[in-house]
Amino acid sequence: MTEGRCGGKTPRFSCFDTSNSRFFNNELESLQEDDHGAFWIGGYGITRFDPRDHSIRHFTVKDQLQSNSFKIWASYRLRNGEMVFGGVKGFNIFHPDSITDNDIRPRTAISRLKIRNQTVSAGDSVCGRVVLPRAINRLNKLDLSYNCNNLTFEFSAFAYVDPKYNTYKYRMENFDTDWNYTSGLSPQAVYTNLRPGSYRLVVYASNEDGYWSQAPAVLEITIRPPVYATRLAWLCYIALTILFLYRWHRRSLRKLQERHQIELERNKYYEEQKSSANMLQFYTDIAHELKTPLSLITAPVEELLLNPHIGKTTRNRLELVNRNAGALKTLLEQILDLRKYESHKMELAAVQTDASEFLRGIAELFKPLADQLQIQFSQEIPNDPLILWIDRRKMEIVIANLLYNAFKYSRKSSGKVNLVCEEQQLSVTISVEDNGIGIARDEQSRIFERFYQARNNNSPQKSIGIGLSLVKHIVTLHHGEIEVASELNVGSLFRVRIPKGCAHLAPEQIKDSDKVPGRPFQNLPIGMDSALSDFGDDQFESEMAAETAIGNDRGMQCGLLEENTRHGAAASDGKRVSILVAEDNTALRDYLRSALENRYNVSTARNGEEAYCQAINEQPDLVLTDIVMPGMSGIELCRKIKENSRTSAIGVILLTAHNLQNYEVSGYRVGADAYVAKPFSLEVLFSRIDNLVARQNKIHKNSQPIKEIPISEVAVEKSEDLFLVKCTETIETEIADPRFDVLQLCRKIGVSRSQLYRRILALTGLTPIQFIRSIRLKHAASFLAQDGTLPVNEVMYRVGYTNLSHFAKIFHEEFGLYPKEFALRNRSKTGKVDSASEIFSKNEPETQK
Repeated sequence: MTEGRCGGKTPRFSCFDTSNSRFFNNELESLQEDDHGAFWIGGYGITRFDPRDHSIRHFTVKDQLQSNSFKIWASYRLRNGEMVFGGVKGFNIFHPDSITDNDIRPRTAISRLKIRNQTVSAGDSVCGRVVLPRAINRLNKLDLSYNCNNLTFEFSAFAYVDPKYNTYKYRMENFDTDWNYTSGLSPQAVYTNLRPGSYRLVVYASNEDGYWSQAPAVLEITIRPPVYATRLAWLCYIALTILFLYRWHRRSLRKLQERHQIELERNKYYEEQKSSANMLQFYTDIAHELKTPLSLITAPVEELLLNPHIGKTTRNRLELVNRNAGALKTLLEQILDLRKYESHKMELAAVQTDASEFLRGIAELFKPLADQLQIQFSQEIPNDPLILWIDRRKMEIVIANLLYNAFKYSRKSSGKVNLVCEEQQLSVTISVEDNGIGIARDEQSRIFERFYQARNNNSPQKSIGIGLSLVKHIVTLHHGEIEVASELNVGSLFRVRIPKGCAHLAPEQIKDSDKVPGRPFQNLPIGMDSALSDFGDDQFESEMAAETAIGNDRGMQCGLLEENTRHGAAASDGKRVSILVAEDNTALRDYLRSALENRYNVSTARNGEEAYCQAINEQPDLVLTDIVMPGMSGIELCRKIKENSRTSAIGVILLTAHNLQNYEVSGYRVGADAYVAKPFSLEVLFSRIDNLVARQNKIHKNSQPIKEIPISEVAVEKSEDLFLVKCTETIETEIADPRFDVLQLCRKIGVSRSQLYRRILALTGLTPIQFIRSIRLKHAASFLAQDGTLPVNEVMYRVGYTNLSHFAKIFHEEFGLYPKEFALRNRSKTGKVDSASEIFSKNEPETQK
């Protein structure tokens, strides 16, 4: 409600809040001001409002008004001060001074209590106890439990003229911030979910004329908390929290210390791994670097040993040098094998193997060592075949290392070594037991770590700690297990458990036994050579027989070497074979020159670029090149030689210190004819050269110019070899498929890629890729010659090409003419190729022409 007064210079307005007053509503139909400044308002009844004390009094039909509804603007103040208000049933006229107030201030009382909407009387039990010992209007304090916190209080005022027009105001201290008002129609206060604590309910009442009671009704209320929320409980909670925080702090501190310790150990482990990796990388680098000088030791020594005229003393010393060079070679190979496993490049070539025969073969090699050291060597190996799928070369390393360690650490003259093979349901267990010095218990978990050496290793033969680490890696690669049981001064027992069958192996790890290169029992540990010198010659013979496929004994090889040294292999024209040696190491290059020049015509080059230029100018029969050279590598040199039509017929032998298989695969992919790893044997190298020359002679003989034959027979080059016929027919069947490649050809005819490469190269002088391309291009030539109007792109699609510029380029390389030029020049009057041999002769290397 707003009161406004005009007068003076500035109007003044005052606002009055009537929301908590006795106004029944805000309906104002008319307004008059009496002589005392009070406002008389018509609307619903008549209301007097005194702005001086904000008092309000309301009059209705009970006060003898003709109606409770008064009309708008229906009011007037007479000159004598009387007020006239018109309503729906007439009008009322009165003088404001004649109306007096009821100034008797009523007493206030709290008359009733409800808990959970249930009235509670004196003596009633609520929540298990008596809440009101006497009537509530006679109580000053109320004590309740925590679950009696939904309360309703009813009030009463001792003003009975018109009780419904009485007004109450109340406030619950510690809960309400302002006063709450209610009328006599509903004299009650409702409180729900009061929290445990102390409260004070204060209630005032006023009569119909707005006179408030002087003294309020007051009730002290206490709601007790539950047991778990009492002060004692909170003290316990605080104590427990402090205890928890203290223990948490101690635990966190301990965890922090443990984490710090783990971090230190992790850093130490990483440092050890880094140091070990650096050491292994260092050994690997040294191994690669040593292979070249080792070749300069082994090759001359082997050459000298083949001389029958040297004295016995000199021969013994040379054999000593050769044996120790072989031991050094074995060590280098073990380092490189370990490096391959660490870099996840060690591949498994598992073949079906009779484990009984395999173990007996290895045991036979150790019998001379047992006799020499006077150690009792027994074997418990089943007589019946025991089939395992293993990589023979790698498993030789495992068994030989375990046996050699058993002999190495056994007592001379009283030692015992036992090799046992036992078959279980799902696996085969191979055990090596000795009665040697044993291994301390705290060191048994570390003996398989690389470069680790036990502290009790009192053997005069020291090692660098690679053998058992490599053994562990190889067994793991076979999905097997290795365990050790040892006691100091009692002996040691090593058990290797290998799963039976091949289901645990990946398909690419399973090989055919006739496709796996290598000789048996070639991975003897370092130190065995001196003890096995009595039968080393026989073993060397088997190695040379496997490498050269000649089948002669050592004496025959010596004679052959001497004969070849005097005469050498001859080329197809009867002249001496010419060899180009590409090697960046001066010492090795000079040695190869001196070793080869007695048999062949030798020229040398210091790098790949120089070798490539000499190959083009000199047209040698063979190129012997190192793989790792500054500038152009041996792989790149081989690729360029094979891609050049002038030099593609030159044989290439790769020579390198890297024995990783990916180097060998890379070499063969670019067309290499052979691969020799350092340190190499001169006999092996001579045999490889002679075999390659013989194969080239055969190719040259089979590639003489042919006369008028159908185009389908050109690719066969008049050969009656059924294998080549099958290859040619398969290619012609799939000639329009651009996705047809060497791998699909291998699958169609059922051979491996390496077999296909060797046989195609031996029969045609071309690699499989070149062979397929040759057939495609010769069919394209046939199409162009038979129908000169056939579009070039149509011919291209018929022979399996999709890129016109590429097709034109390789066609030009093959025939010296572009497709359109070829069609115009080679079309005869009958519409056929003038001469198939002419087409083929354009593709012949100049050395064959």
